[in-house]
Amino acid sequence: MLFALNEQYCIDEKGATGRIANFENKPEDYRIRVDEIFDLLSIDRSSTEKALNILEELVGETKAFLKEAKNPPLN
Repeated sequence: MLFALNEQYCIDEKGATGRIANFENKPEDYRIRVDEIFDLLSIDRSSTEKALNILEELVGETKAFLKEAKNPPLN
């Protein structure tokens, strides 16, 4: 969805987070947060829960970008 919002094509998923990091429309610190999610995933329940919370935040922020795109502010 972030590719579409930024009028870019996603050829494959490899390097996608790096490309998204340069997009204008994206959640703040996108790549850092995605990297943190993967770093936190483990057999430790609290660490994995923290990763899932970050993921939920990113999903929510991404949905907000979509909502804005569908309903752009009037000038």
